[in-house]
Amino acid sequence: MHAAPQDCIQVQHVQAGRWPALDDVSLGQAHHWPHLQRGRTTALLLDWRASPDGTGRIDRMTRDQQRLAARRVLRQVLAAHLKVALDAIVMARQPGLAPQWHVRSTENVTGAAMGPVGVSLSHEEGISLIALRPEAELGVDLFDLFNPSRVQAWPDTLDVATLYLGPEATRRCADAAGLGDTQLARQFGVEWTRHEAAIKCLGHALREWHPALAAQAESCVIQSLALPEPWLGAAAWRNPSNPP
Repeated sequence: MHAAPQDCIQVQHVQAGRWPALDDVSLGQAHHWPHLQRGRTTALLLDWRASPDGTGRIDRMTRDQQRLAARRVLRQVLAAHLKVALDAIVMARQPGLAPQWHVRSTENVTGAAMGPVGVSLSHEEGISLIALRPEAELGVDLFDLFNPSRVQAWPDTLDVATLYLGPEATRRCADAAGLGDTQLARQFGVEWTRHEAAIKCLGHALREWHPALAAQAESCVIQSLALPEPWLGAAAWRNPSNPP
């Protein structure tokens, strides 16, 4: 994988709130979405844990509700950028692969500022991450350092790294393990998000490390995301004309 020229992608943090119904997620009307620009990755961190009534009470969304709400926000961003109706943005799915987003073929998209937009989403409990990059294939991943299921699994972290991340990343995790569990968790999160982002960018389902897969990932540019604690994240992209 290639290093990106910048140090970190800035991420806009949106206190999205817990809406009473998914159809009422109308953030596009209340929030000024950033303008999408060619050659730039735009990322939005949607915090669904915020109280909608200002009382501090937090209503938890289910994972499925989070996904649906985040997709609706993504539709709003794409529709505004492409100047089409919200229901013109459609999602196509294939088992084991990230969703693909399209504009209905009957829509007139002459008002679009530029060509196709690469999009990618990732979720942790109460948090969704949306990333968009015009005219590129894109993958993004989000990692919660405090996720209880991961904390319990730290004794097996190096085994997981060996299976999925390859020898170089495993060596870096092993070096971090010598500094304690906190450093191991952080290093593993960095390596994992880089791996997952590249896998998504290539259009693959999660799979174990293999030299051929690592060679394909060399076609991706990868960059860290500037996220608040306890989240780590990465984005990977490549030009569609640059096949793996």
